[in-house]
Amino acid sequence: MVANEALDIDLFFRENLQPSHFAAARARTRLAAMRQGKVGFRLNLPSLDDLVRLEPGQLLTVAGRSGVGKTAFGMQLVYTVLQQMDARNDPGVVCIFSAEMDGESLMLREACAVERISFWRVQTNDCFAEEYERLDRRLEQMGDKRVFVDESSGPTLEHMTAQLKALADDGVKISLVLFDYTELAGEFDRDESKRVNKISRGLATLAKKFACPVVTLSQLNRDIESRGEKVPSMRDLMHGGERDAACIVILVRPWSYDKTQPRELINAHVVKNRFGPQGDGVLGFDETSLRFYSAVLERKSMNGRVTV
Repeated sequence: MVANEALDIDLFFRENLQPSHFAAARARTRLAAMRQGKVGFRLNLPSLDDLVRLEPGQLLTVAGRSGVGKTAFGMQLVYTVLQQMDARNDPGVVCIFSAEMDGESLMLREACAVERISFWRVQTNDCFAEEYERLDRRLEQMGDKRVFVDESSGPTLEHMTAQLKALADDGVKISLVLFDYTELAGEFDRDESKRVNKISRGLATLAKKFACPVVTLSQLNRDIESRGEKVPSMRDLMHGGERDAACIVILVRPWSYDKTQPRELINAHVVKNRFGPQGDGVLGFDETSLRFYSAVLERKSMNGRVTV
């Protein structure tokens, strides 16, 4: 049997009923790569790295109410992954489907985050010359040919699949897909839950088809606002979509409900984790530079207030 025939048979068994030794052989290859630290990516947020990892073939949903910093979180993951790709000589690319924001805004916000410069000051022409120069240099560096951005306002699954397939057909490895955000995708449907569940299922299929992690950002419904205890669950995802995600992280800002809490505090609740533990991480969010970091909490005995 020639090599090409063997390859065709292997492809057939990947997509159809297969003898277990085909899957076992691939699992051994993956195990060896895991042993070398070449499978999946860290979030590089210590309070979450013990709970969450970006794994190929899996869908991670990051959800939160408006203004909690979901897009900033997603873009921070993109450039964290790129750094890890550099370290392991990963030749792949990162694809961003930005249904809410245009590409230049994404790049400018991320440049501000990396350089720790206020995005608001940039918008209001209130920066020093040296800061503008730093941002310009950073944006030049971010002109990375490994990052692709699709700005379609309401991309369908067919559109996203076609874009990714075009890259894959050219021999390009896809290392990460970020979608911002779930509720903006797909064609109009009077049944919003049906539409969102279809998108979520499709994104999980893309992760499996292209053997890469897919991260989708999602909105929470308002139910959490009316509850006394602001502990979220999977049921809080707006219009659903929780069934298909391998992992769900919900970001909650206590300050939104209790002004005695520090504004920068973000609780990251891992409410679903198919291949790992559930739990909570504590993050800080710098609204000036749009950057997340792991926070250390101290409780003041006088009033019980939590400070970051």
